[in-house]
Amino acid sequence: PMFVITDPYPNVAFIEYPLNKNWQHSAELKITKPLLTFGKKKAALGAAGSNLKIKSLDGKLARLNVVKDAKIYFQNALLAENALAAQRESVERAKGHLRVATGRYEEGAGLKLDVIRAETELKKAEEYLIQIDKNHTLSIRALNNLLGLPYSQETEISNAGAFELIELMPRGFYDDLAFTFRPELKQI
Repeated sequence: PMFVITDPYPNVAFIEYPLNKNWQHSAELKITKPLLTFGKKKAALGAAGSNLKIKSLDGKLARLNVVKDAKIYFQNALLAENALAAQRESVERAKGHLRVATGRYEEGAGLKLDVIRAETELKKAEEYLIQIDKNHTLSIRALNNLLGLPYSQETEISNAGAFELIELMPRGFYDDLAFTFRPELKQI
């Protein structure tokens, strides 16, 4: 396009040019554009670069959050599995207690109240077992969902090899160490 400055005393901050060659000697339709941007384009490029860095950091943060959530869900599933095993043991103990209470009652050495109490404890233990089993199933399914596995897939959780076992010194070593740094313990 042909550049035309129509003002005899031009404002050097702007360039005006017509949109059509037929309008070049008239002032009917002109577009005014700043001649100097005073670093606005450089600032805009810098802002775009900063936005790109922010998006990159957002992606890294999202990946770190997925890893954090996977660790949390894994620990929740592991704890639920341990709680399930402990509750199964509680149910077995309650069944044993019921057998003992029933045997005592049948031999005449126990009270009917002891049998009723043992039955109640067994029912409570079985109820907690059902609740913990449900929580275990939900924690496994939440982990599967986070990892992108099918919801109904059976997943086994194991912490074998997850932790390094360290050997401890005999207890006397730690006692001597404590007495060395805490002399007031010798007085106890």
